[in-house]
Amino acid sequence: MDNKTIITLVVVIGALVLLGGGYLLYTNMSTDTQGNYSVNNDTNQNVNEQNNQNQATGTLYVTITDAAANMGSVSAVSMTVDKVEVYNNAQGWITVSSTPKTFNLLELKAKSQAMLVASADVPVNSYNQIRVSASKILVTEAGKVKEAAMPSGQITFETNMVVYGNTNSVARVDVLADKSLHKTKDGSFIFAPVITFDSSSNATVIVDTNNVVTVSGGAINPTIHVGMNVGGEMKTNFQLDQSLELLINGPVIELK
Repeated sequence: MDNKTIITLVVVIGALVLLGGGYLLYTNMSTDTQGNYSVNNDTNQNVNEQNNQNQATGTLYVTITDAAANMGSVSAVSMTVDKVEVYNNAQGWITVSSTPKTFNLLELKAKSQAMLVASADVPVNSYNQIRVSASKILVTEAGKVKEAAMPSGQITFETNMVVYGNTNSVARVDVLADKSLHKTKDGSFIFAPVITFDSSSNATVIVDTNNVVTVSGGAINPTIHVGMNVGGEMKTNFQLDQSLELLINGPVIELK
């Protein structure tokens, strides 16, 4: 093989290599655009991990208790809570728990206990509303159990909770059963929740095996008093007058 032929082969091989490399580069660029694969996968992953780390969270505990006075022949008031949510302006409604739990409010009062309703790690923020969804209220009077009607099962009201990063915050829902329960002339019961609410941040929280919650330390926010009217709205510093005559008209509760 003469020198001219060798040079020609080298040139041809070089051209083929360049064409092949260009084709592979084009293919990769096309895949990146059409298949959403990124050449900088490692860089993007690091950015996502950094964003997740920047979304700091704290643990929010929601407890329930009852400071009701003596209720005479009523020996038990059981409240079933289906769901607990909190609200902030940035993320909207955040579910703390959607696991139904039932609490005997008068038993909590007798034992002076606060029971755990829900807990979850939530984004650091100020939370200005809480929503407790209650599906059933059972009242035991003289050994007989009756289901109480509610103006609304959605107990929603404004709050002043603050959650800081890697700390515990507590929302305490104190349901005043004696002020919430009303009896109609025909012996039926109506439960219009009256609640005292407060919260604390940077607290020490202990939850025992029975879900009894003990809280110490932390900054306590001002107490909020709310009550439900016959239309199902929670209003500040309100409770239905016990002397009012109420009627249950199907799903609606009315003033006579």
